[in-house]
Amino acid sequence: TPRVHGIAVAADLGKGYTSNGGNNTVSVFDLKTLKATGTVPGGMNPDAIIYEPKSHRVLSFNGNSKDVTIIDAKTDKVVATVPVGGKPELAQTDAKGMVWVNIEDTAELIEIDAAKATVTRRLKMAGCEDPTGLAIDRKKGRLFAACSNKLAAVVDIKGWKLLGTAPTGAGS
Repeated sequence: TPRVHGIAVAADLGKGYTSNGGNNTVSVFDLKTLKATGTVPGGMNPDAIIYEPKSHRVLSFNGNSKDVTIIDAKTDKVVATVPVGGKPELAQTDAKGMVWVNIEDTAELIEIDAAKATVTRRLKMAGCEDPTGLAIDRKKGRLFAACSNKLAAVVDIKGWKLLGTAPTGAGS
């Protein structure tokens, strides 16, 4: 697992996945034995990785190729490569089919339908520079993006709007 950037767990399938920035792949391993079971080709410099349980898909977010590799976790085959128009950073899922990811160099948040392998919505986060970290409150339908300019942006998922920003301090 050269230069692992992230780990995704598909507990329902007994599998784990790592994004390997050192060789542009995703490694697959067995959760019980921790033994490698395969490698999936990915985009350039895979970084964040997430498992979306409803669609049984793994999404690997590739910084240098500015796209998302979408893998069928049942077959470990690439089903799509989706361009995102910038450098994807951290992602979150509602575990019901939707995935959100920060686009660092355009200060956007995008929504991806994992089953359809398409970007469904984009939102410019005014006032948020270089968003990296991303957290979700599934109960209230809020996303919290960590911005490099000492702020956190708060987004309403359902209404798809920026609710505001709050100070956080340095070092997002």
